[in-house]
Amino acid sequence: MNVLNKKKNKPVQVSPSPVDRDIGRQIAHYRRHYRISLEELAARIGVSVEQLQKYEAGYDCVTCSQLWLISCFLRVPIIHFFKYTGSKYNQLNNQLVGSGNSFIDEEEENCAFFLR
Repeated sequence: MNVLNKKKNKPVQVSPSPVDRDIGRQIAHYRRHYRISLEELAARIGVSVEQLQKYEAGYDCVTCSQLWLISCFLRVPIIHFFKYTGSKYNQLNNQLVGSGNSFIDEEEENCAFFLR
């Protein structure tokens, strides 16, 4: 990803963070789990296959809106893309992803219009 250096007005290469790579791995995991092709998911979220491959490989950051579309299309609560290995994050995931979580129920309702 390129970011403009304000002082020199030149693009600066910014490496994706470990979080970006983890989210990309989760996207690939759920896409393969539901047997959805790269082409189909890319078309549904409005990006090229190459761009989706970059997201999944962790080379590019997924925007919030793209992740929301992916979440809706795959019918996976968006919080599931944030599964980290650290105990701090696992504790948060367990609190948010527990059964009957109203946050997840609300998210499913918000995605309903997209899935029609």
